[in-house]
Amino acid sequence: MTITVNPLNYHKLGEDLPERPVPEGESEEHVPLGLGVSAGALENESSLIGGNADDGDDPSDGPPPKIYGEEMGSYRKRPLIFVPGFGASELTQLKKVFYRGRKVIDPSTGEQKRERGLKKWPPVSRDPNNGNWVRQHLQDLNDPDIVTAPTGLISNFYEELLNFLRDDLKYSETDTPQTLYTFLYDWTDSNRISGKRLAGFIAKVVKEFPWPDNTAEEDKVVDVINHSNGGLVTRWAIIKYMSPVNKTVYLASPHYGASKAYFVLHPDVPINLSDNMIKDLVAEEIWDRFIKDADEDSIKDEIKLTAQGMDSAFELMPDQFEFDKSKPPCMTEDGVLFNGWNKTYTQESASKFHGASQRKAVKAMNFKLDLGETLPGKINLVLFSNAKQTKDRINVDVTGPFYHFEGNPYDSGDKGDGTVPTTSARGPGAAINIPGVDHSGLPNVKTTHYWIAHFLSKNE
Repeated sequence: MTITVNPLNYHKLGEDLPERPVPEGESEEHVPLGLGVSAGALENESSLIGGNADDGDDPSDGPPPKIYGEEMGSYRKRPLIFVPGFGASELTQLKKVFYRGRKVIDPSTGEQKRERGLKKWPPVSRDPNNGNWVRQHLQDLNDPDIVTAPTGLISNFYEELLNFLRDDLKYSETDTPQTLYTFLYDWTDSNRISGKRLAGFIAKVVKEFPWPDNTAEEDKVVDVINHSNGGLVTRWAIIKYMSPVNKTVYLASPHYGASKAYFVLHPDVPINLSDNMIKDLVAEEIWDRFIKDADEDSIKDEIKLTAQGMDSAFELMPDQFEFDKSKPPCMTEDGVLFNGWNKTYTQESASKFHGASQRKAVKAMNFKLDLGETLPGKINLVLFSNAKQTKDRINVDVTGPFYHFEGNPYDSGDKGDGTVPTTSARGPGAAINIPGVDHSGLPNVKTTHYWIAHFLSKNE
């Protein structure tokens, strides 16, 4: 039986899982800075592969070396779960079912049945009834009366990566046993919720996987590959719900956040339609159709208003760990950095949020404190790129009676993959630089595949 994320049951995943108890002396609201979760244990148990893809033999000029195949043996049979990034899962409206004007009740739950309706993401899709292109309003994603669920991956987002896992490493979504799974999730939700859904999905995979009879309970574990925001989802599943994960691959994950999210979310920071978070998330054809015949200012306003309604978008902003590394998003024209997320997001006149956005910012930073700085799990591989100019800072004029942003965001010198700055994507330990790629391209290049093969083939 193929295990997938059933859209109609998505919102029940993880609801029955116990949460990790908070150790004595540790605040449930604020994990101590620099400690993360189970930091002492992680220092002893966690290992990371480190280095630079430019060091030594460069595998980028051809297929990955054949270090897998038969050598992987039983490791190919361990379940491998792929967790995509922000915006990579299609979202479809779930409509309530009526028959002759009466609710249709699901006898197994006692609740009204739902069925799939029109896609709400990507923002442009074909009407299944007539084949015409339909433009969706982005703000439908935040409408509480529209219930959505993930129903597929955006086409071509991860085609090369998934084909590599299937064709070269021989993972399979259709064979028995199934060894490759894609976790689709509603990325408009807080990563607290998405992490819970992933934990429920992992529990389902572990329970239904045909383990050999002599497999000890502690050996019934999965491996995870994630991209971008999928890294935050994975970390929360492991930290809060103790999901049984053995090896984790982080691809361009914003461990400490990305200033681009702050620029998109803040109402006073100008954004360019050719360089913003939303455009990064959809294919060029979809984006061109979305903005076709639309007023540019209205599109910009729609992007900001939609992002401001998503807890997950605020959770992508630079957190205290990024601030501690002297990487805040705001600086005065005299070169003075705005230190501390609380000062930047809630206090400084020019840089702070107001009202509901400020509450979301505080909630998001508390989530990042709970998430901690240290990567959880037993064995981790972190891949990043510093090949692109990555806008991570904006100047603030503090000389006049009213503070205000001065100019446009720019790269402060950290560089990155065009979306996530280098410091954030590297994370707290050793990491490998993948040269010459941007944020969306990193999962799909041969150099990345080389390190994944090398990592998964190790006898651990």
